[in-house]
Amino acid sequence: MAARATTPVKTIEFVGPPRRLVAVGDIPLIEDVPELSGPLTKLLPPGRQALRVRNGGRRAAALSLRLAPETPAGDYKGKLVAGKSAYQVLARVLPETGASVLVGGLDFVGKLGTRAKATLAIANTGNTELRLPRAFPIALFDDDGLESAFAASYAKPRKTVDDFFATFHDRLRASHSGIIKLAVSRGYGIHAPRTSFSAEFTLNLTQPLKTGHRYHGVASTDFAEFPITVSVINGAVR
Repeated sequence: MAARATTPVKTIEFVGPPRRLVAVGDIPLIEDVPELSGPLTKLLPPGRQALRVRNGGRRAAALSLRLAPETPAGDYKGKLVAGKSAYQVLARVLPETGASVLVGGLDFVGKLGTRAKATLAIANTGNTELRLPRAFPIALFDDDGLESAFAASYAKPRKTVDDFFATFHDRLRASHSGIIKLAVSRGYGIHAPRTSFSAEFTLNLTQPLKTGHRYHGVASTDFAEFPITVSVINGAVR
């Protein structure tokens, strides 16, 4: 007796970061209440709707899947049953890097010649590790730099446009700190997904920074950019 032909089970593929996976390819219509089973169910967020269905209408059919935000990048399998229809599920979870500042800011205040400190409480909101280095380069710009550059450029008539821009550029350059080091004295290293940590930063307030001036800049890491303000108060150490 000839073997009965079987219809292969269709696979629904989802792609995206843990909280925003979308189905791709030929998406079936899901008209009954869907149920997920298999290893994938261990990654579903408690108390949240994991699977969302949109069956066409004016727009094409769509499926989206939500997993626990700490789900590591990788491929995960499961099964979806809706009425008499069954599908294999393959969730391709992509890496998602994210961080948020819980408390604090990189606001440094001190006298010239001293070391200023600032503390941040940071949350790793993604599904990848965060690495905070022990130090990284930054550049600061005098808050009054742009205004003083314009003032110097228009202070007296310039014979040529080149003279004007040369003066403007020289004043901007004088308002720039150059590359200086921002050190991380505590909290550097590797931080796991969905954890929080405190980090203490130190900055040496030395020339070309000037007493009585305020500066701003950005500390760029692999996972976020943090704004910096520096106020050099009166009472320089000589």
